[in-house]
Amino acid sequence: MYLEASKYEKEWSVRKLGFVYNELASYNLNLISLEETIQEDVAKKLLKQSFEHYKSALTYFQDCSDIHNIALVYSNLGKVMRISGQLQARFYYGSGERGELLYEEKEFYKEAIGYYNNALDTFVNRQYRKISGARYLTSCQECISRWLE
Repeated sequence: MYLEASKYEKEWSVRKLGFVYNELASYNLNLISLEETIQEDVAKKLLKQSFEHYKSALTYFQDCSDIHNIALVYSNLGKVMRISGQLQARFYYGSGERGELLYEEKEFYKEAIGYYNNALDTFVNRQYRKISGARYLTSCQECISRWLE
């Protein structure tokens, strides 16, 4: 006998898929952070996989309108971009003295800020964020933007 799954059960199944992809991506990022002597090609492969897994998680969470996890995944995507920028500099400069921000590094940081803003906007659009917090975050974003110019 076949039983029709309820709407709740379907949404929960979709949400679980989002959790799985989010965890797979986080696992890859942890591998990068644990390995201090990671090769550039391996790091890029793991970052690409993490990015793809987070994008899949985002799609599943959007399908079931789970705004809290949508914001979390946007933040995680920002983390991927931030780590990408940090690794770009590490592979370029090695263990030597650090120079100016590289163009590629800046671009990764700008993308990271974009994803962090998407995470914030998820709550702003749903009117969950307090006005005082919004003003503080806006001033922080302005400072970061000036720094990256």
